[in-house]
Amino acid sequence: RGEVKPAQGEIALPLDGRKKGLTAHAWLRYYARERLELTDKTVEGMIANFHDVLRSWHETIDISFLHENEKTLYHDLLNERSTRLGIE
Repeated sequence: RGEVKPAQGEIALPLDGRKKGLTAHAWLRYYARERLELTDKTVEGMIANFHDVLRSWHETIDISFLHENEKTLYHDLLNERSTRLGIE
């Protein structure tokens, strides 16, 4: 219990020819700008919103029913992904 098995890839389909180690630039360029056709201003607003709710996501993890070691895993995952996307 509490052990996370390594994923085969972070996403099912390649993005920029990769499935692992994707950067904020790759995600934002492909999904936000190319697929969703969002403007730079809209993308910047989304990032600001994520930044604003990041603390509440951590608080939700803290009060969840999960065991402490699982909470730590989720906190670590949230920190790693938010850092990768430049949302800190």
